[in-house]
Amino acid sequence: MNTKFFNHYPREWDTLGNEWKEIITGDVLSISQASELSGFSKRFIYAQIHSMKLLSTDKDPISKHINSKSLQIEWRRFLMWYSHFDILPASPFGPPSYSLKGMMNYMGRSRSWSLIFASRYNIQTFFIGSLRRFNKYDVEEGWKKESIYFKDWIDIDEIESYLHISKAILYSCVAKREVRTRFHSGIMQFSQKDVLRIIKVNQINYHNEL
Repeated sequence: MNTKFFNHYPREWDTLGNEWKEIITGDVLSISQASELSGFSKRFIYAQIHSMKLLSTDKDPISKHINSKSLQIEWRRFLMWYSHFDILPASPFGPPSYSLKGMMNYMGRSRSWSLIFASRYNIQTFFIGSLRRFNKYDVEEGWKKESIYFKDWIDIDEIESYLHISKAILYSCVAKREVRTRFHSGIMQFSQKDVLRIIKVNQINYHNEL
């Protein structure tokens, strides 16, 4: 193995099959290999080469006379290009993922807040090159729960799924005018502040009964 660029090999080296290990240690990828390894289409790879966002070994990648079969991409260049995408599809490296920047943009939160969020929800992480990736499914599922606390109005599915209040209790509170409601685009929504207050009151009452 060429150890000169050891830090540019997948941190989860053992998760890749022997075939990929052999290809990667050869230091160059064909377009088909780059497509399969990245999860992007070959058309997308070609577009990235033509726009000079991904450099190939061809000295004139803009030429109309390119022999696409001869195009190759140096492994290190591929990994530097690939690892910096905000969002990546599923690939031999792992599941669909966000970069830290991508996760911050998705949730609209700061760097420190996003890292605390990832820890709080046990978001699966892994490295591609030297950059940490965050499992896209985990991030989006965690954000569904967390985003409730940043909304003024929430719907019944969010309340049942993530705040664990039954419809019976919720509608009882609505009938007693303890929870305000509104209709938005034909969907009944409930005041987030009122619902959280009901949860807090119920928790206090539960502890008082113990």
